[in-house]
Amino acid sequence: MNPKEICNSYNSYFCAVGSNLAAKITTSQNEFKKYLSKQIPSSMVCDTVTRSEIINVVHAFIDSKSQGPDNMGPKLLKLTPNNLIEPLVYISNLSFRTGCVPDSLK
Repeated sequence: MNPKEICNSYNSYFCAVGSNLAAKITTSQNEFKKYLSKQIPSSMVCDTVTRSEIINVVHAFIDSKSQGPDNMGPKLLKLTPNNLIEPLVYISNLSFRTGCVPDSLK
């Protein structure tokens, strides 16, 4: 198995753990409601990523690390941050908003 297949297998397994366990529950699906005073529709919140946060992360990269799946090494990102920061901010915030992470970034 190649590394991408391994990562996707782990991702599939862990994404299905909750629903697989929930399918085995035999009690009423609404049983938990008697323990909650009020429902919280958005129980996990991620603040939007800011431009300065991405810049701080890029500046913390180690220059000697190898290239990623996009064939861009950390040194290139550090040398051209102004051209790449806005797309990185957009992709990061879109991932938080939709809950989807591109396969190449997993």
